[in-house]
Amino acid sequence: MCEDTEGKPVSPQQWFYAKGYGHVFVCNVAGQLAMHTDRKGWIKIDSLEGLTEVSYLEVLEEKYYLRSFYGYAEPGYDEDKNAMLGDWNNVPDSDAKYIEELGFELEWEDEWLVCECGKGFRCSPNSYGWEMYGIIDDGSCVCGDCLKESPEEYLESLEDKPRRALTCALLNVIDPEDWGYELVNDQYENGWNGWHEGTDGDPEKILAAEKAKRPSHYLFAITGQGQFQIDFAIYRKIDVDEEDDDA
Repeated sequence: MCEDTEGKPVSPQQWFYAKGYGHVFVCNVAGQLAMHTDRKGWIKIDSLEGLTEVSYLEVLEEKYYLRSFYGYAEPGYDEDKNAMLGDWNNVPDSDAKYIEELGFELEWEDEWLVCECGKGFRCSPNSYGWEMYGIIDDGSCVCGDCLKESPEEYLESLEDKPRRALTCALLNVIDPEDWGYELVNDQYENGWNGWHEGTDGDPEKILAAEKAKRPSHYLFAITGQGQFQIDFAIYRKIDVDEEDDDA
């Protein structure tokens, strides 16, 4: 342990951020404060003025372009665990082990997204039938946990769009009937075995047929999927006047 000129103790292994040098290592060299940089090696310094103390984890995050998230939103994962995202092919085993010892799960950066709330959810399949538990909207990532708290705007964005649908993963936590929609039909199927006469499970034809019978706004939701088909439902938005009549 040594001290700078102002009497502030400096441990034998202490990291700082130095403007113009990035993260630097400061220690006592023969009784003299010095910092080590990749470009110039050891440089003697008189004090810690202008240096900001950082952790070794911050050094690794910047060096290997790592990113952390705190808590999993992805179903099937421990919501209380934290994770570090990165390309682990480029991180030495010793540094990866150090990050794990700090309590982080190691995840691949191209397989996960981080919600604005700080939680992570997958953007890459890890099993048959996987669906993303969240959305990407105008460059922002929103997990299902956040989306379910106030899904009105998202549901409206799906209205009258036969090539978009509420996924199974989100349907498990967002019931359109709780947000001003009524179920019209949940027995549709699209795939090799499309079997509805006049529609063959085509969402565009189904939407046109429903609008012809009862003009309104409609949205689709995926209710299941198999190897060769997708099962889905269609919901109709309840008009304000209808709600008033029911009251």
